[in-house]
Amino acid sequence: MTQPLNALFPDWPNEALDILSTIHVGQLPTAEVRALCDLLNINVGQLQRQLLPLAESYTIAPLSQFIVGVVAMGSKHDASGYPNLYLGANIEFTDVGMNYTIHAEQSVTAIVSAHGDKISSLALNATPCGMCRQLLHEHKTITHLPLSISDTEVIELSELLPRAFSPEDLNKSAYQPPYGLSLNRLSDDELLATAFRFSYAPYSEHPVACVLEMASGKQYPGFSLESAAYNPGLSALSVALILAHFSGEPLSNRMSEVAFKRLTVMVKGQSATESVGYLEATLLWQQIAPEGELVTVSAPD
Repeated sequence: MTQPLNALFPDWPNEALDILSTIHVGQLPTAEVRALCDLLNINVGQLQRQLLPLAESYTIAPLSQFIVGVVAMGSKHDASGYPNLYLGANIEFTDVGMNYTIHAEQSVTAIVSAHGDKISSLALNATPCGMCRQLLHEHKTITHLPLSISDTEVIELSELLPRAFSPEDLNKSAYQPPYGLSLNRLSDDELLATAFRFSYAPYSEHPVACVLEMASGKQYPGFSLESAAYNPGLSALSVALILAHFSGEPLSNRMSEVAFKRLTVMVKGQSATESVGYLEATLLWQQIAPEGELVTVSAPD
């Protein structure tokens, strides 16, 4: 986030800004969602759209100069019916290939998954590209996913992606994150094995998880998120970078300037280090941290 909260929301009371300051790894939990709705006298859908400037503030877009923010509503609700809300933004880098660009919808999908939740609606400041429509189709909660494109326009994902290609076309099941489990605030020694449980790799059949350690000692988990169309998926390292960015880690559009220390990758099976998921993560690591340490470990049986 590059702007102070009072600049993003000049008309909000300080109590509301204090609540926003508690956002952690891109999540606004149900209690805070309820408190903001009460303070501002708005409903959850209105809050979802009003939070778009906050999501946009996480954008790093040196290539496209196109700022994209997205706020997802989770499928989990508290006893009063309030959901979690999640932020996403596009992240671009100038010193690695454009294929490593992270779209806003990809980042919010990774964040929602890391919190053990699934997407039930989206508010966006731009219509999703074709690749992201495919990704959202595979990671949505409901058949008809509503997309709030503006204050007055709500359309369903199926309108943007008719006759969509699905995991079922490849005889696979859609992603189901470990409900009730979250990668938020785990101890360091729990991160890697828990992240492995979040990995979604039905197509390569080689799940991959990682822990990204910064020079500061802070650690961020990642896990592979594959897609039936392959390309919209995310590598374990890309997910770790997303979670680091939305945790306030000072990432840069030039990744080679960021102080990385170590990447620990977890795989399963003797041939796993030759798998696409492992190569995606480690090849990116070699580009952004050529002097960084790479450790590979085997997943427990």
